[in-house]
Amino acid sequence: MTAIDWVVCSRCQRDATPDEMRETVALGLPREWEGPPPVCPSCQLVAWHPHCTRAGCGHLDLGVSWIDPDPPPAEWHCAACGGDAFEGAHRP
Repeated sequence: MTAIDWVVCSRCQRDATPDEMRETVALGLPREWEGPPPVCPSCQLVAWHPHCTRAGCGHLDLGVSWIDPDPPPAEWHCAACGGDAFEGAHRP
């Protein structure tokens, strides 16, 4: 398997499907993908939101967002539990 046979989205870690890999463009990326690094169509210009990682919470704060390559907020507090630990997540 060569590098252009295997493409993984740098944001969501999704593998390109065999159908997507049938037609590749510049840099061996499937049509509709951006890169480098590879970014699948679902993740392009998709807003990230803080997802609370405090045990038992899991609140997704849709009132705060950022789009790559902008960084996430330096400080954030969960409206549901007051925690400040989070990971970036997409709206379900």
